[in-house]
Amino acid sequence: MNQNNVRGAERKEEIPPYSRLFVVCSKQLKEDDLRGRFEPFGDIEDLYIPKDRNTGESKGVAYVKYAKTSSAAAAIQELHMKVINPDSKPIKVLVAVNKNESSTQKDNEDRYRRLFIKVSRDITETEVRQHFSEFGHVESVRLQRDKLTDTCKGFAYVQYKSFYNTAKAFEECDRKYKPVFAIPRDDLKRSRNSLDQWNEGNVHFNSFSAPKYHQNAIDRHNIPRTEHNNQEHWNTTLSTDLQDFNTIAVVCSPQVP
Repeated sequence: MNQNNVRGAERKEEIPPYSRLFVVCSKQLKEDDLRGRFEPFGDIEDLYIPKDRNTGESKGVAYVKYAKTSSAAAAIQELHMKVINPDSKPIKVLVAVNKNESSTQKDNEDRYRRLFIKVSRDITETEVRQHFSEFGHVESVRLQRDKLTDTCKGFAYVQYKSFYNTAKAFEECDRKYKPVFAIPRDDLKRSRNSLDQWNEGNVHFNSFSAPKYHQNAIDRHNIPRTEHNNQEHWNTTLSTDLQDFNTIAVVCSPQVP
């Protein structure tokens, strides 16, 4: 696999999450210039400057892939809108996003500050806050509760003041919490819309003659009903045997690291 294919594969699902940065910079800056400023924040796995296919000139942007999310967060915190010699124009440093994620500056500052965690059903917000405050200022802790019984459902959200604090908690908190970055509702909506469009383009699958699933293979009656799926929809998408497909796409929320 060549270098471009490797980079393309990595961008589909960053590991760890949010560890690749998008840098808007001068066309005059070279790889050594950028590496010298970004390397102090952690191990750099890849630094890529896209170039014009015809002229070989830099396009004025770069991608920096770190080994750790907290390294990327620290680089944003320290380098965004700072000047890198020999240029005099401030650079912009953002988390590189995929097509289903928003990419405005405000989103880049705010959207990476919340964790989704697994908790025991008898835990208190105070206990959660006490542990997660070890990694920075916690703005809020929200236990998800049953509307009827008011008991904790076994998961919670923890929001920090900064992306860096969130990244440190993601990496260093007690593993029993199984932390993942919480996905903003707007991004979830975009992902669901993309899945709906994919399904709409493939409704003809139901005309295949392959055998249908049996209940002991997939129990479609246990699939939760939402505004994005109904019984007819699941009859359509689950009516064909797996042997007719090369891959199956699944959208998870929250994302699994």
